Amino acid sequence: MVKSNLIPTSDLQLPASAQIAVHLRSCPAGSDDSQLTAHIVGAVLAMTIRHQVHCELSPYCTLCREELPEPPYVFGRGGEEFLRTWNRKFLAIFNLSDGDRPVRALAALTDFESPEYFYELHPLGYAAEPSAQLEICFDNCSRPHRLAHAVHVRCWKLVRSRVGDKNINASIYKLARSTYKLFKIPKSAGDPLERITNFEQVTSEQGLNSNVGQFLNFVSRFPVELQLRISAASTGSPLSTALVVHNSSTGLLRSMSKHSSKPSRVVVCLDPRFKYITAQWIRIYGHLYLSFLESSEVDNQDGNQNRMNNRLTIRPIRGIKFSLGQYGVQALKLLYTDDTDSAWLGNESRGWIGATYGKNITDLVVQRDDLKCLRIGLVQARDPVRTPEDLVMWDRDVSFSDAQTNYVYDTIDSCPSIANYAGWRLARYNPLLRGQDYVTGITVYCCHLSIQGIMTHGKSDILTGSRIGCPIYLPLRNGERLVSIWVYRPPDLTIPSMKSPTFLMLTNRGRTQVFSPVLDIPASRFLRRFWAPLDNDAISPIVSIFYDALRTTDFGDIMSFGVTKDGGNDHLKPIPANVYKPLIPRPNNIRGARHFLSVANLVDVNRLDLRRNRERCLGLRIEHSDGLVEILGQWDPVEKLQTMQIYDSAQGALKEICFCFADNYLTNIVVGFGDDVRVQEANKTMKGAFYLNDLTKHIAWWFNTAIADRVELWDGTFEELEWIRPEGRKMDFGGP
Repeated sequence: MVKSNLIPTSDLQLPASAQIAVHLRSCPAGSDDSQLTAHIVGAVLAMTIRHQVHCELSPYCTLCREELPEPPYVFGRGGEEFLRTWNRKFLAIFNLSDGDRPVRALAALTDFESPEYFYELHPLGYAAEPSAQLEICFDNCSRPHRLAHAVHVRCWKLVRSRVGDKNINASIYKLARSTYKLFKIPKSAGDPLERITNFEQVTSEQGLNSNVGQFLNFVSRFPVELQLRISAASTGSPLSTALVVHNSSTGLLRSMSKHSSKPSRVVVCLDPRFKYITAQWIRIYGHLYLSFLESSEVDNQDGNQNRMNNRLTIRPIRGIKFSLGQYGVQALKLLYTDDTDSAWLGNESRGWIGATYGKNITDLVVQRDDLKCLRIGLVQARDPVRTPEDLVMWDRDVSFSDAQTNYVYDTIDSCPSIANYAGWRLARYNPLLRGQDYVTGITVYCCHLSIQGIMTHGKSDILTGSRIGCPIYLPLRNGERLVSIWVYRPPDLTIPSMKSPTFLMLTNRGRTQVFSPVLDIPASRFLRRFWAPLDNDAISPIVSIFYDALRTTDFGDIMSFGVTKDGGNDHLKPIPANVYKPLIPRPNNIRGARHFLSVANLVDVNRLDLRRNRERCLGLRIEHSDGLVEILGQWDPVEKLQTMQIYDSAQGALKEICFCFADNYLTNIVVGFGDDVRVQEANKTMKGAFYLNDLTKHIAWWFNTAIADRVELWDGTFEELEWIRPEGRKMDFGGP
């Protein structure tokens, strides 16, 4: 956490008795910030009542969407670059009001060079309010805090003249609040925000009083088509980017003003006398959004519009699909009653895709503001509109058959909502069945008490979440499927860190993989009474895994996940269909709290591969002659450069193995075959080495997220879990 000094940036009438300190050290007379600093008011030093406001800062500019650089954990190493990049280059805008009170937006200019940790501020425009003590937190923090939204000074100056000084801060705050969740959770996991060219040089000399500023205001009154031609003539240049940000930002901020903040309602009639639904578009930051929809009796499009797929044919429908982008609806698809679908109207690939269904649908109802469509719903003639229990938007276009059932397990009841879509989930979908091919393995990235991400492997690797933590890999043989997932139900949910679900997976071959440390505080995760299945079906295969991207912590812990089971796919059904119960390892002695455990043997080995990171050996992949693959330690299949083959059966039969240690971690693995004597030499010379020549015995490898390993003979048993009441809830999508 970094504490910072902030200075307000708007006119303020203070009591005459108040002592005011004005910070101008970074704004000498005649600088380009002279106009901005004319609005800067210092701290109120003598107040009897004070607010202490703790803020978390959004990591991107609200207007141009450029990501802000990561601050150093402490000033010092890298601190100079941090100050050059951050100091007095952006504003922090936040709401000083609590609850449902009217927004009181405060804009503050950063001043990290001030010697004080806190700076007292007077709320903008409310002289009777007490002063505020402000603190910005740049990393995840457990303290209650408000969210401050960052905006570059250059962007603030660029749009101020058109939005107006009086409304600009409140409008920026409302815009940031309505789009924050969709920016914080990008549609594709790990995708960065789009880069915006730095146009500071365009506005650095005289701000909007310069010739460039006057030019931008002049060009903004041109028709949109002409503005786009001017921008396209110098694509990627600072001037072109300034024009894009200028036009998009001012339009968005004006739509947030008081007279435009209430969405309007437009009805699109689906009566057979109409032939098409036609669309009008608006371009926001270079991407098209639906601006208006209407019914049309004739095809009035020219060739260019037709190539854009600017219309949809009106026929009886059973529902719609839509694609939601950061600022509104980007695309629409009609689902006809004859089980066919229209083409997408717009580009769906950049948004979250949701669906709504109904019967006897007569109209579409569109919520929109002055610029764009915000939400599209259905109007039914006779039947009342039934609201499904689960409203889900997916990160890809997915459809479910009647034979497929979705189950979800939530460890928290409530979650933040998206503007205009209260109650909707944002689900990241990871398919296990791709065409006719089932995945070849699954990697789960685990931390001490949580799961951070899931990656499935096949012809391509698909990641949902992040690759943080220990990679625990479950390789699947030909014909092997996942048939059941069991969740761990902690005994004490009052501990926040224990609310994150962890689970085990069961295959149709009876193999079990646990994705959890052996021991949690206060109770062991390996006590069987704390495990329960998601559903009662242990035969039909799991064809997808998904999780709710809104139900995650600030640290990325997944707090909700689900599965899709397919009971009607004969291609995937095992014959005969055996029902297995999970077997979990039960060690007699636990080698340290929060350690992960892996158990395997070296009987009839065909190949050994070692994964290492510099000096530390991380994992061992064991391929048996019958095709079974087992893993000791940590294994991440996507890290190809970290792996090396250390044994092949063509070299001779494997006779012995030695695990060599330095301090608390494993540094080398030496194998013996034929007349090789390296294993005996390593066992004699290495302190703390683990040597084994009876390969029929099982090996236990303990490890954790820190640098700690322990290899020994497995001295425990395997305990069978009993089927009990499932913990998962069947999802209701409200389909026809």
